[in-house]
Amino acid sequence: LLATASPIPQHALDFLFSKTEVLRQNAYNHEAKQHYLWRCGISYLLECALQYKNEPLFEQIYARMEQYNSEPQPQEGKPYPLISVRVRTLELLLEKGKIDTAKRLHTFNLTYNQPSIDEDVLRIAALRANADISADELTVQECIHKGILHVDELLRCNKVTLIQSALERFPIHPFETIYADLKALAAHIPQKQWGALLRYAVDQEERDLLNALISLNESRVENECTKILNQATAKSCKKELFVNKKYLLLYGISSLSRFENHAEQLIQHILSCKQQIISVQLLRLKTEQPLDALNEAFFEAELEKGNSETVIIMLYIRLEEILKGKFHYEGDFSEMLQAYCKDRLDEDDDEQTIDTLHRLRKKRNSIFRAENDTVAFTTEDIRFCIAYICKIGKEEQQ
Repeated sequence: LLATASPIPQHALDFLFSKTEVLRQNAYNHEAKQHYLWRCGISYLLECALQYKNEPLFEQIYARMEQYNSEPQPQEGKPYPLISVRVRTLELLLEKGKIDTAKRLHTFNLTYNQPSIDEDVLRIAALRANADISADELTVQECIHKGILHVDELLRCNKVTLIQSALERFPIHPFETIYADLKALAAHIPQKQWGALLRYAVDQEERDLLNALISLNESRVENECTKILNQATAKSCKKELFVNKKYLLLYGISSLSRFENHAEQLIQHILSCKQQIISVQLLRLKTEQPLDALNEAFFEAELEKGNSETVIIMLYIRLEEILKGKFHYEGDFSEMLQAYCKDRLDEDDDEQTIDTLHRLRKKRNSIFRAENDTVAFTTEDIRFCIAYICKIGKEEQQ
C-alpha cells in the first residue's frame, strides 16, 4: 500500500483507528503499553507515507489523526492520550525542503499540546529556503535562540559590520524586548489609543491594567504600565543568567540585582555592555596588531580615512589597557580615569588634559546612542588624545 499512489481502503483505516479506540479506552490499565506502541505505529505510518511520496495516504491518515485527537474527552476518568507527529518526521520534511508541510504538522502537535520540533529549527529551515535572505542575515539569524542573540556564536563570524548591526537590531537579554514593548505601549496613552493596550492586557492577563483601561482613567493606566515595567525589571534581575552572562556582567558587576528597581538603569547597562562588545571587536577585527602597535601613525591614518568614531573607540580601549596594565587601577573605566587624574595630574596645570580625557570617555559612550550624543569632541580633541595616550603608552613600554 505504501508504494502505491492509493489510500488505504476505508475499512482498513477504520480498523486501525477502531483498534486504537479500544486500546484508548483501556489506556490506563494493563493494556497501556500496547496503546502507546499503537499510537507510535500510526505516527510512523504517516512518516512512511511521506517517505514513499504517497500523498493520498498521507492526507487520509492525517485527517483521521485530526479527527481522533479532536474527539471529546471522557467526562469521567482520566483523559485519553493523543496521537502526535514524530519529531523525526518533521526533521525529514525539513531536510527535503518541505517547509510548509513541516509547519502544518508542527501546528498539529502544538494544537494538541504534544511534543514537537524546536521553533528555531523550523524558523531557520524556512529562512534557508528563502532565496531573498542574504548569507550574512542567515548567519545572524542562526545565532538567535528563543528570541535572544547569542554573542559567542555571533562573534565567530569575524565581521565587524555584521556584529555591530546584529547587536543594534537584536536583544542579548530578554528585558530589552520587554522594555521596548512596554515603552511602545506607554506611548499610546497620551493619544488615548487604547486598542494596543487592551490587546496587551488581555493577552498577558493583566487584570489591573484592563480595569484601568475600562475606567478610561489615563493616570491610572499610566501607573499600571509603570508597575508592570517595574515588575518585569525585578523579575529580569532575579532570574539567573545562562545566556551571554560574561558579556552582561561587566564594569565590576557580579549580578544584575542592583538594577532590580531601576528599569532605565538596567536597559542602559545592557546597551553599554553591547557597546563594549562592539568596541572590543572593532579593535580586534580592525587590526591584527597588538595594542602597543596602536601608535600615532596608526591613529592618524584611521583619522584621515574619516574613521573618527573608530579612533575614539580604539583610544578608549588603549587608555583603558594602560590604566590597568601600567598603573594597576581597578573598577570600571570612569573610576580608573578619575583615580588617574587625581593621582597623576594637577587640576590647575593639567585642566585641559583632564577635561579632554573625560570627554573622550563620554563621547565613546554616546557613539552608539545618537539620540543622547550631545558631547562636543572635535578633530583637535581627537588628535590631543592621540598624542597624550600614545605618549603614556610609550612610557609604559620603557
